[in-house]
Amino acid sequence: MKIPEKSDLPSWSVTIEVPLVKETITIDELLEDSLFVGIPYGMDGDSIFAYQNQIGIEKVEVGDQLNIADVQKSFTQSVDDVKVEEKSKQYSSQMDPVGVDPVNQSVTSLLGKITLDDTDPAETEPVLLTELIDTTGVNDGEQTVVPQSTEAPTIYRTVNFNEFDNANFSDGQLAITIFNDLVLELGAPVTVRLLKSDSTIIYGSDGDSARATWTTGIMPGFSAEKTISLAGKVLPGNIIIQITGVIAGSGPANITNNESSRNSSFVVKVQAKDLEVTSAQAIIPEQEIDTTDTIILADSENKVQSAKILNGTLAIDITNNLPVDANLELTITSIDVSDADGIQAFTQTIPLTAKQSSNPIYSLNNAFLVMDVNDQRVDYSYHIITQDTDPDKVEISENDGVTVAISLYGSDPEEDITFSEFEGIVAQDPILESGEIDITTDSKITNAAISSGTMKITIRNNINLSETNVPELSILIPELVDQSSNPINITRDLLPEPNTTTIEIDLAGYILYPNTVTVSADSFNQNITYASEVVIPSGVTSSYDLQGDILVEILVSELSFSTVTGYFSQDAIVDNNTIVLEEETKIEEAQFRTGELEITITNNIGAEAKVDFSVAEIVNKTNDLPLKHTINLTGSSDPVVETIPLDDYKIVIPLTDITANQEIHYTSTVGIPSDQEMTLSFGDEIDVDVDLVNLSFESVSGYIDTVTVDIDTVDQEITALPDELNGINLNDVEIQIEFDSNIEVPIVLDLTLVSSNKNGESVESKVRQDVTDNPIVQIPDAAALINIKPDRIIAYGSASVGGSGYVSVDQYIQGTMNISIPMSFEITEDATIDIEPSLVKEEMPEEIEEITLYAYLDNQFEFNGTLQVLAAKDTLYFEKDPLIEPDTIATFHLLPDSVYEEIIVIDDAKFNLFQDSLYIKTVVKLLSNLDLDGNPQPTRLFKNDSLTIQLSGSIRGLIDLAEDNE
Repeated sequence: MKIPEKSDLPSWSVTIEVPLVKETITIDELLEDSLFVGIPYGMDGDSIFAYQNQIGIEKVEVGDQLNIADVQKSFTQSVDDVKVEEKSKQYSSQMDPVGVDPVNQSVTSLLGKITLDDTDPAETEPVLLTELIDTTGVNDGEQTVVPQSTEAPTIYRTVNFNEFDNANFSDGQLAITIFNDLVLELGAPVTVRLLKSDSTIIYGSDGDSARATWTTGIMPGFSAEKTISLAGKVLPGNIIIQITGVIAGSGPANITNNESSRNSSFVVKVQAKDLEVTSAQAIIPEQEIDTTDTIILADSENKVQSAKILNGTLAIDITNNLPVDANLELTITSIDVSDADGIQAFTQTIPLTAKQSSNPIYSLNNAFLVMDVNDQRVDYSYHIITQDTDPDKVEISENDGVTVAISLYGSDPEEDITFSEFEGIVAQDPILESGEIDITTDSKITNAAISSGTMKITIRNNINLSETNVPELSILIPELVDQSSNPINITRDLLPEPNTTTIEIDLAGYILYPNTVTVSADSFNQNITYASEVVIPSGVTSSYDLQGDILVEILVSELSFSTVTGYFSQDAIVDNNTIVLEEETKIEEAQFRTGELEITITNNIGAEAKVDFSVAEIVNKTNDLPLKHTINLTGSSDPVVETIPLDDYKIVIPLTDITANQEIHYTSTVGIPSDQEMTLSFGDEIDVDVDLVNLSFESVSGYIDTVTVDIDTVDQEITALPDELNGINLNDVEIQIEFDSNIEVPIVLDLTLVSSNKNGESVESKVRQDVTDNPIVQIPDAAALINIKPDRIIAYGSASVGGSGYVSVDQYIQGTMNISIPMSFEITEDATIDIEPSLVKEEMPEEIEEITLYAYLDNQFEFNGTLQVLAAKDTLYFEKDPLIEPDTIATFHLLPDSVYEEIIVIDDAKFNLFQDSLYIKTVVKLLSNLDLDGNPQPTRLFKNDSLTIQLSGSIRGLIDLAEDNE
């Protein structure tokens, strides 16, 4: 019987079924947020998903805003033959503003020398002995002799520097270390040369190539290091290490041909150190720039030694031409920001964004400008510290820099810097003031000899801060002359506060010659005048409070006369006057809710009298008659107080000019009985005080002053839009605000909505609408706000209430914001659904004959497209713009509202992908639905929509026992 040979053994084919991917995408998984709800759609009982939210705007009532401040008016009615009441006049003299012209200066600071951190050591793949010598003719386990100085083949290995992609070095070195784990000597010589990725040699600016040569052999188990100067060399991030030379350089070497010898190897490790570059695309560590400079002020007669700034602005325009973020630390030593002793210089740290401009503006109000009066300049410096870009690489050059433009000016760039306090030299013209003091009586005086009275002039110097170089004040009053016909004329040096200059003049014996101004045929005014001059010393150093003043008060006491020449009236004493309402709201008619009219009369004439008091604009609510009230006075001097409640009254004022103050006109008539004998003491009078107090209104019609109601900012997070859906445009978005108000004056809404996403994109929509007649505000371009896939929407604005109309205390305004986003959208060209990769660990045998890929697809969505199956050894290959593109295993068509299977037979070129474990990723590329004319149709997401993707593979291979070596 014949014994079977190995070649007679049988062979057969087997098939292996391998599951790859099973994934179901449901609309509930994409839209998990609680604000997404299903809303009815169509007639089939289906529900479309929609994002809905409602935000309330708080109610605001008019409330107690319908009121005005208390009003007080005092006057006297005298029956004296002649009397001038006590009069007081105050005026102030101020220095002209002192300032300096606006100045600016621009400086560009270059980066200069750039330092890089040492790179991490990078090691090549091992170079095996079998790459250096051929042992195919030597039996396993036998020894062979390697001749001395055997020439080794040229070896190439790749080294990657993670710290830079390209660098032009001005200094630094590359340390190269060879670790010899071969079973024989490496070298000598051995040369390591640096090549670019295209295998061309790297040369320096001096023409020298980047190489290192070992002239001493490296024995097994040892290492040796050489360095290459990088100065003047440009190094890419990926380089090729070229290794040439000999082995067994010191003599022949006996080696045993076995697996251990064949697997012996050496490696090359490289590290760049002490690096300086002129330009690079690299991870840039922290760099520093220092600059010191001065700004010269324009020549001026005003010389600053130390001045507190009243209106001052520091504007800094910074252009950061560096490709990295940085911080600029600015110090201005000529600006003192503290009142304390010593100088606390102005300092500010300003963040700078790469390749961006920054324009910070700082108020210098209340800071001090400190300089030498003989050297008017501003000293400043700045220190720039860049931020470490790790792990990002940027392209940078020593010629990159930062331009800093510094401007100093007042309230705007064209205005001077002005000061509130000033120490230094000022140039001031004399300060001139003039005015009049009213001395009008019922009698028209031509001249009068004063029998009693005084004039007190009080002067307070609030300008000077020290008692040296004080100003001089002169005052002339020409209408009061002494017995020698000399007018009042005084001159004083003015010491500063707390000193007070007081001048008292006894007017007894002076003659009064008042000025008379005719107002109408039966009306006139009389006055005396004053003229003052303040002289500020020039050319000397002194300290001033430029916001201070020289305050002069002229107090003329009550004047009595021994003789009077003029014209007199003894008719009934009638006072017609007004009460001014200085309110922005203009009343046409206002119903009092509370209020009292208080009249206080003190009868100093010692005779019975009757006072008739009337107010034309305060009328009775029932009969519309003006308020009238009569007060009977006895001879007593005790004050008589009459209080008239106003809750039965209203104010009615003709509204003709809404820009002018409104007036309430009153008349007070004091009647003296003509049939009674009385004695009048010289200087007696009747004092009347009129007070309108506790005023508030039930309602007001007229012109209501505009009130701006700020709407609380609404900051709404949008977390419901799925990240897996890219490239969709929602086409049915509605955002509206519905206002509710019973206010009967115009209401204008100004509203701004801003949406933003995590990529830094934002969209803004503004609306201005009069909601008086149309309370529903529809936000324009609402879809644009949503289609950037925002993670936040912010709404803010205000409502302006005002104008002609009627307002009551219980009227209000409130509102509700409604957001509705049905998930109906158009699909753009780059719309995709990304599915997380899955790992396939099965190893495929070498005897593969055929691979077949099966796809089961259940698409209940309305969209269609393609389904790609990608494969890669690492999930990083699925990222955008990878170094290595993933392989496309198969492409399937995705049909809307369909369940189907597809089968693809994999060609031989893709067999090797399944030899080891690999990642499988499914990418769905969406296409828009079209109508019969080829126009895009909206795609909708319904509540029960889902997409099921199930992928599996069938692998057929051959088992041949005749080929089995075991």
